[in-house]
Amino acid sequence: MARVVSRRKQREKRIRLRVAASLMDFLGVIGCVALIFLCVTLFRSLFEWINGDFEASFSRLEETVRSAVFITGQ
Repeated sequence: MARVVSRRKQREKRIRLRVAASLMDFLGVIGCVALIFLCVTLFRSLFEWINGDFEASFSRLEETVRSAVFITGQ
C-alpha cells in the first residue's frame, strides 16, 4: 500500500536534506583546505631535507676531490 505524505512533511524533509548536503559541502571544503595545507607543509619539509642532503653530500665530495688534487704538507 502506498504511503501518503503531506506536502508539509515533504518540504521539511527536502529542507533537512538540503541543510545536510550544504553541511557536507562545507566540511568537504574545510577538509580539502586542511589537506592542501598538509601537502604544502610536507613538500616544504621535503625540499629543505633535499637541500640539506645535497649540501652535505657535495661538501664531502668537495673534500674528497680537494684531498685528491692538492697534496698538503709538501
